[in-house]
Amino acid sequence: MAHDITSIKNDACLARIHQAARLGRIILRAHANTEARNGNAHAHDIRHAIRTATRAIVQGVKVRLEGGTDIDGDGLVVVVREVHCGLVVITVF
Repeated sequence: MAHDITSIKNDACLARIHQAARLGRIILRAHANTEARNGNAHAHDIRHAIRTATRAIVQGVKVRLEGGTDIDGDGLVVVVREVHCGLVVITVF
């Protein structure tokens, strides 16, 4: 199966994000924590969703992570921004 440039870029981005998550380089912004709590999720759920995400969609400076789950197996979409030290979680839903 041939990959287009966008899909290769998204796959490479997902690999970098998984690496940052494995190294614990995740910063949760206050908004992300609030949104998570509103959805009965916690920081460990967000980290799990990032580690289990199967798809990254690059949207300018933000990356939408889909296909990940919280620790109970429920789907959780996470939007992050890559920074030099790792990831900043912007929001979850």
